[in-house]
Order: sequence, then structure tokens, then C-alpha cells
Amino acid sequence: MTALKKLLTAMDAGDFYASVFGPITSGKNVKCPFPESHKDGEDGTPSFRVFADTGGTYCHGCGYKSTNPVYFWADYKKLKFDVALRQLYSKFVEPIISPAEYKVPHERLLANGLILKRLKQLRGLNADTVRKYKLGYDNRRLTIPIFNEFSMCVNIRRYDLFKTGGPKMVSWKEGFGRPRLYPLDYISSSDVFVTEGELDALLGIQEGMMCVSPSGGSQTWDEAWSRTMKGKVVRVIPDNDRPGIAGAEKRVASISKYAKECYLHRLPVEKEGEDLTDWILKYGGDRKKILKDLRGALKTLNSETSKAAQALFDVLDSVEGVKKNVSEENLVKRSEAIWEDLMAGGAFFRNAEGTLFYVREGTTAMKVTNSLGQFMSFLSSRSPLVNQSSSTGRFIYTHIINKAYAQSELSKTGVWSMYDGGKLYIHAGSDKLLRIDEKSSEIIKNAVNPERVLLELPVPTMAVSSPPDRRVNEGLTSLRELFMDNLSMQEENRYLLVCWLSCIFFRDYVKPKPLVRLLAKTASGKSTSSKLLSLLLYGEELLSHSASTIAATYEMSNRYPLLILDNLETRNMTPPLEDFLLVAATGGMKAKRQLSTDVGLVIQQTSSLILTNGIEPFNRHELIDRTLEIDLDLEKYGRRGFQEGKIIPKLKAERQKIMSSILYLIHRYVIPRIKKGEISRIMQEFGQHGKTRFNEYLALMSIVLDAFWGYMPLREYDRPHDLVNFWLDSQTRAEQKQDEGTNDVLYFISTFAERHDQLLGAIIRINKEEDKLEFKCTTRELLSDFRVLAKILGIKCPWQNENHLGTRIADSEEMLARAGWKKSRIVVNGRAYLRFELNLVRKEKNNGNRSKA
Repeated sequence: MTALKKLLTAMDAGDFYASVFGPITSGKNVKCPFPESHKDGEDGTPSFRVFADTGGTYCHGCGYKSTNPVYFWADYKKLKFDVALRQLYSKFVEPIISPAEYKVPHERLLANGLILKRLKQLRGLNADTVRKYKLGYDNRRLTIPIFNEFSMCVNIRRYDLFKTGGPKMVSWKEGFGRPRLYPLDYISSSDVFVTEGELDALLGIQEGMMCVSPSGGSQTWDEAWSRTMKGKVVRVIPDNDRPGIAGAEKRVASISKYAKECYLHRLPVEKEGEDLTDWILKYGGDRKKILKDLRGALKTLNSETSKAAQALFDVLDSVEGVKKNVSEENLVKRSEAIWEDLMAGGAFFRNAEGTLFYVREGTTAMKVTNSLGQFMSFLSSRSPLVNQSSSTGRFIYTHIINKAYAQSELSKTGVWSMYDGGKLYIHAGSDKLLRIDEKSSEIIKNAVNPERVLLELPVPTMAVSSPPDRRVNEGLTSLRELFMDNLSMQEENRYLLVCWLSCIFFRDYVKPKPLVRLLAKTASGKSTSSKLLSLLLYGEELLSHSASTIAATYEMSNRYPLLILDNLETRNMTPPLEDFLLVAATGGMKAKRQLSTDVGLVIQQTSSLILTNGIEPFNRHELIDRTLEIDLDLEKYGRRGFQEGKIIPKLKAERQKIMSSILYLIHRYVIPRIKKGEISRIMQEFGQHGKTRFNEYLALMSIVLDAFWGYMPLREYDRPHDLVNFWLDSQTRAEQKQDEGTNDVLYFISTFAERHDQLLGAIIRINKEEDKLEFKCTTRELLSDFRVLAKILGIKCPWQNENHLGTRIADSEEMLARAGWKKSRIVVNGRAYLRFELNLVRKEKNNGNRSKA
């Protein structure tokens, strides 16, 4: 594939021309960008036609014609074709670096005899190698330009030659560090040496070996690189240390599928950490010695049976043999054989919390535990000796796990999806991830990738196997017809729910996340709407009942990105469940003591979105304040002729197409705006509203809404900004209404004022006039009368002491003011009192407005 073909495949011609001319309507002309070719120096009647499907252009006025965007760009900007190609390639395929960035350091190095001499002493590289591979010196580090298959510079690796401090090797800038094979000379050779480090590869080439190295760590390898070794004889040479050897074993296992022959060659060096450069400079090694020493090295042919697997078959041929000889030496030998088999086809990883995972080709990531589960089943299938019911099995298992903890790599782990550093990772099934950023999308390995991202897959049907699809309209049409139109809610709230759910990909990025509650009377579509939501995300029904234990609820929220609590009513709201909802909304964590330990802790983090449904709203202010309420009305908003038996199978069948379209919008419009820092700007524009604690998430929802708006705008609103204002206003009104109906302070004060005459022994006296009611008291006096009132009402007084009541009054001042109460503090004869005043005229007016509403 040529650079031009790769560019044209990657870019969207319609988007490109829209960036030049603005929005282009199919079948309509635009003004010609070459006015000098027209009479009178202008294109009076638009005559320039863009063909978005082919990428070509044609002007009916001046006759200008181009066959693709690169030729057009060269003519439009008056550039040479190769310069235009480089500019567009850098924008649409991958960023490339100007030649001047590596030529200046290169010339500086060639002119500095002292640095050239030190380079020869330390790394063995001569001036000819420096010239051929454009090595340079930037006054601190050795520069190594990395080129792609089209000889475009895509990175400049900077090596700390003189150990001045900091990382040994760094990339040029952020966004240029994607691992690659270097150099690419090996492509044309049938005999290849794979080394661990760019400078090792260059020295090997200098000494007559066709070497190549990944521009990354010892564990870096991509299956696509192995395919380039097809039909070749490959020798993998690791550094003399555990990570190097472990990484080399993975490479051999991968390369052996494609290469004619593949060898793992451990260098005959003395010290740990020594590499190919040490072997050549200190031990006098060369190509002939490597070929000679390979006679005693591990040889792996292109077959399904690896040496590790064969060792497993040899040692574990009979379970009966274990009963005859259970010496520690033999147990270790058997353990090592099983370990070799595990490492030949997989690898262990651990996260920051110390949880261990095993990842193997063609399987999902397995959490390592000694209880029954996927990993133990897999381990037992490899060897019947790993049996936890026997002392032999426990010995082998403990040996393997201890070794796994010692040699496992640290990874970033998540469930189903993760947003990190401008990149979105989504589980694509089996051992694959879909990585998306603002410029590209690609399928990568789970865990065995440069970023060391490892994702779990709670439900197999959740896998997003389709990369972002530019045919957005097809997927969004299915989203509209199969999901949104079947939600029995106001149209504005359908958009709210879709945007809230679409932000699930960024749930680890934004900690506080609003709860969503669907409210309706019985048989009004609550469970059906929740079911459709689950089917869209999971591909199957996953609704948790309100009767679930709190421990199970925490576990589900850790494992599933969306937790749906079906039929959750106030009678089910135990204090632990209320606390769970608060933890989920704030993005906090819960700690508990680890079983069978005195000091061990287990930290449970809740990053899932929470959706509940029920008949009545929440009645606790802390939850009301953190919940987006959506009213359902089947009679008013329900879809006539809705048949669940038809819609659900269609939604399952179209799910991949829908998710692909949503991901395209995220890739094309959402991630770029997040990286530009627009969330902060949008948060500042919200103003005051009832859900300010979730401004960051609401800003993210606004960006998602903007992306949807270009394809499916809500016609009743001129701008998406107006719809966001509707969301904020309606949720603020709902919160105020619910707060006023559930606030204990407001309820007791209002009831106390109405029933004061019935309270025998009341301390406080109320002065009532035609248009005003007022009383003054201390907090202690108010608590005493409230306790009397509670007995008459037959309920428990909510406050334990006067400080408790005083704090709640201060917290409820805004709500009291909305209800017409004015609270102030006065001092009489040196004593502080609270004074409450109620404007009766205003109260009657407010009651009238509420009754009309």
C-alpha cells in the first residue's frame, strides 16, 4: 500500500472538503477556490462541484479537475504534491515530524568529533551508521529518528547516552510514542535477528546481522509485526534478565505462527542485564558466534506443540506418578513445567490494587483466584495436578501464583471500557480491545499492548466488535426507532437519557455522576424502559431487584458499568442502600476488612452509573439533590402498537450498528473537545441550578448532545444549548418541589404554625396578624415544642439534640425562603433568638400557583 492509498482510505473526503468550504449539500455547487482561472477574476455563479464519494472535484466554469483531495490541496495551497501529501497524512493518518527536526541534530552530531568518539566507545556505532540512520545529538541526548514504511519520520527517540538523569529513553513529544519496529530494513531480508533496543539493533546491523527492535519495553510486541516475519528465519535475542527473557518467550510464541523457523537465543554473557551490545563489545561476539551457539539454544518450529507444552506432557504424563514420588524437588519440577506452559501462550498482569490477571491468546482476561472460576477451570484443564483438595495441588498452585506476582507486569485495569490520556479503550471480545482517539481507531491486544490496558468483560454480548462507522445515520436511525421512540417519556428526556448513557464511556474520567430515576405509576413503562436501556448497553437483560443484598449490589456496581435497580421504592430504602447510592453518585469508595485477617483491607470503588425506577421520588434530600428525575406517562408518550416481542430481537440485532455510530460521534466530536478543555468552559456557562455538583458530567453530556445534534436535532429547539437549559430548569424545579415535600424542618415549622393552638404546654408563642405570622425562640425551645408536636402526630422527632436541629435549620434556609418563611437572628437582653416570619399573602399566592400547575 502506498502512502497516498493509506491516506485516502483513512480520511473522510466529505469532512475534508467541509473544512475548506463549510457544510456542503449533496448535488449543489460551491464557489470555485481558483478565481484567477475565471473571467473577471471570480466565479459569479457557484460552479465548483465536490464529489464526496470519490474525493474528486470539477469546476464547470474554469474546467479545473482533481481526482482526490491531495491533488486539490496541492493546487489550492500551491504546494508540491509530496508536501501536500505529508500535510494531509499528518492530519488524517498519524502525526509526522518535519525533516528539519532530525536533520539539525544529525548535522550537529557529525560535526562533533568528541561525541562521535564517545558514541563509538559506549555503543560501538561508527560514523557510517550515524549517517545511514540519521542519528543526531540535541546537546543532551542522542536522537534516533523513527521512520514509517513511507520514509516519513513519525517519532524521534531520545537516548540518555551520558546518563545525565531521567528516563533512559523518551519519545519526541506526547502522541508520538506508539511502539514500532525499527529499523525497517529487515522487510527485504529472509534472515532476521530481533533484539531488545534500537541501538542494539543498529550495532547488530553494523556487525552483519539484519536486526530489528520494537521501539518500546521488553514486553512490547504486536501480532501484526509477527505477520511481517512470514517465511523468514527469525532469531530472538533478549537481554540477560527476567523481563527480557519473558518478553522474548512471548515473541517467539507469536512469531512461530508465521516464520519459517524461529529461535530463542540467550547470549552467553556473565552479568544480569547485559545485552547484545555488551556481548559484541565485551565478549567479542559476532554473527558467526551466534549461529554457532544456536546449536544448543531453544528451537521453536512453526507447529502447535511448543517446548513448554511438550515439557508439560513429559512431566505430567501420569497423575499416578505423583502418588509415588512427592518430593519437593519433583513438585517444583512439575510446577515449573506448568508455569512454562502458561507463559508459552499467555502472561500474568496485576493492577494497582494487587489483583492478578492471566491473559492468553484467544481468551478473555481471567481474574486469578484459588476458588472455582474461569482461571481455576482453565488451569485444571491444562493439568489435573492443580487440585486444591490435595496438598500437592495446593503446593503447585502456590508456587505458580508466587512466581506470577513476582514477574507480572503492572497494568491499568477497568471493566468493559476505559478513557485514559485522550484514548478510549473498549472490550472487543475475546482478547481484543478497540482503541479510539480523535484521529484513529484500531483493534489491539488486551493487556499485551503498549499502554498496558487490561479490561474485563462482564457480559460477552457487551463486546463492541465494530469500529466507529462513518455511516452514522443508519445506526442513529435504529437508535431512534428501536430505543428512543419506545421510551414512554417526554422527548426532551429521551435525549437526556441517551446523552447520560453515552457518557458511560467516560465514567472513570468524571467521578461525580448523577443518579437517574424513572418515575411512574404501576404499568406505565418503568421496567420496559429499564429493560431497553439494559439491552442497548449489555445486549441482554440485566436488571437487579431491590431485594438484592447490599454486598451483592456493591459487587455488581464494581463489575458492571451500569446498575439498574428495578422497582426500588421508599419502603426498600434501607440506610445501607441509601449510603450505597450516595457513594455511587459521588464516585467514592467503601472499605471493608478482608476476611480472615486482622489488618487487611478491601477497597470497593463504585464507578458505575446507577438507574432506578419506582412509583414515588426519593424522600431524602441528599439523594434528591443527586438524582435526575424522569417522569414516564404511557398514555401520553407511549408508542402505539409497541410489541416487546418484536422490538427486543431487533434491538439486539442492531446493537452493534448503534454502538458503532455512537462511538464514531465520540471519536469525531467528543474526544477532541475534551482534549481542548471545553468541559471547563461549558461548566462556567451553566449558571446557578439545582444540580451544580454534577456540572462536569452535565458538561460532558452537553458535548455529547452537540455531537448528536448534527444528525438528529430536536426541531422544537434552535440550539442544543436551549435543550440543556431545559434539562437544568426542569430538574431544578423537580428538586425544589420534592425537597419542599420531604424536608423535615419545613414540615415541622409549617405544621407547628398551623396546629400551635392544639399544643398544650407549648413554650413558644406565635403572633398572627392578617398578613403575617411570626415567632421567636431559641433552638432549645423550638426542639422542645417539636417533640410535643411529634407525639401528637404519632411520629418520631427527627432531631436528637438542639445542635442537630440548628444544623438542619441552617441547611434548609433556602428551602424555607422558597416556601415564604424568613429566618433571621436577633438579640434581646443579651440573649440570641431565632425569628421566623411567614408572609401569609405570599403563601396564599404560592399555593394558588401550585394548584394551577
